Amino acid sequence: MKAITSVYREIGRGAKGFMASKQAPFLAGTEPPLWQTPGKVQYYKAEMEPYVPDEIKWQLRMPNRFAMRALKLTYLERVQLETTKFLSARIKHDFLRPDRELTLDLSVKEAEVLLSAGASVRSLADSGALKQIHERFNAAKGRVETEYLALREHLAKTLQNIEAKENELYAFLSSEKGLTNLRIHGEAAPILDTLGLTSGDAAIENLSVVEAAAEKGDESLAAIADQLHAYIGVKAKIYEVDAKLKEEHVNYVVKECGEAAFSREEWRELDAASKTYQENFGRRPVADSAQAEYATYIGSLNNLNSTQGEALVQTFKDFERTYNDRKAIYSDFKDNSEETGIDNFRTELLQHLAGSIVVKENRNRYQKEQFDRFVSSLQYRALTSKSLSLREFCREYASMIEVLVEDSHNDRSPKIEANYDDFGEKTVRPINATIFYYFFSADRRKRTIAQWLLSAVRYPNERVRRAYMHFFA
Repeated sequence: MKAITSVYREIGRGAKGFMASKQAPFLAGTEPPLWQTPGKVQYYKAEMEPYVPDEIKWQLRMPNRFAMRALKLTYLERVQLETTKFLSARIKHDFLRPDRELTLDLSVKEAEVLLSAGASVRSLADSGALKQIHERFNAAKGRVETEYLALREHLAKTLQNIEAKENELYAFLSSEKGLTNLRIHGEAAPILDTLGLTSGDAAIENLSVVEAAAEKGDESLAAIADQLHAYIGVKAKIYEVDAKLKEEHVNYVVKECGEAAFSREEWRELDAASKTYQENFGRRPVADSAQAEYATYIGSLNNLNSTQGEALVQTFKDFERTYNDRKAIYSDFKDNSEETGIDNFRTELLQHLAGSIVVKENRNRYQKEQFDRFVSSLQYRALTSKSLSLREFCREYASMIEVLVEDSHNDRSPKIEANYDDFGEKTVRPINATIFYYFFSADRRKRTIAQWLLSAVRYPNERVRRAYMHFFA
């Protein structure tokens, strides 16, 4: 009996000791994940969190697909606004074209030139005198182009009329008189003329052929030869007037332009053509049969030269006067001081943008973020091209801001968009009755559960998350 009693005593003692022993809490020593950064995706489902109340399950991050964040250029509008302000404050006027407003369509190179303008040019622009000089210059240039083009067009039409009449005579001679070796104006040159083996102008060559055929005694051919000879004299006058106008145009208008060499060469060709026609025309007087038509053309050309031609030369001189006035202003256009050097525009603009724009999304705040952005912008390759328009420059700068923001977040998007819930429409309220119950209970395990719940809630930003976590620490 005693043996049985001792056995049960030992069993009861072991059971009592087992029942009296305490095991370590399951969550003992755990800490809430304060290390997580905003935007870090947590891959779990709300159903796997048994202690999460139903009313806050929607606040958890539950990504359901892979998402990549593209550049949104959030600061593009602000960058464009500040760039426009910089142009208005530092440049104010388009000194090269005062009739044009300063816009972001300017290239970086053009803006650099405008920024380097000296004090004299700026004072003229502020007073409005520079705009008046440009208006006079543009008006004179417009009159030159209009009047010169109209007069040369009149001469060209007269020349076309003469060549059309010559072609009619050539066609008659070819069909009725058997002169098939005549060259027609406007047709493709024969192979010898293409290779440069013929003497030159078709009208002069054709006249020689017809005169040679008329020496055989055909009176009709002699009359046609007289008519072609008169046309040679009219064409000599046309080229003479055109060459004179071209010479005046070169001397007064395009003498310092890039097309001056081309215009001089064109004037030499017109002058040579005029002398060639005059030499062939002066071999004999105009026949009586062709005198009336010849006199009509010559009188019209003389009247054109004495009225419109002389007025056009005066227009050329007025243009030269306004051009010299404009040239005198821009001869000292650039300010050679270091403060307004032509290479300082980009640096000054980047300084202005760095100082006037504060990027709140960047984790490096305020002065440090602005200084880092200024240093980075000086070395940013996309901002070094001077052929960019200021509109493209602003876009590249806005892209650089977002790149720096992501870099400050360790290449994690501060506003990840992997979730497709109604977080944007609702207010985050992580403090509720359930969390208060767990946290303020006497059991340490429940306090730890409450802290884990708080760490799983999706907060608007890192500052709010840390505030909650430190409050419930």
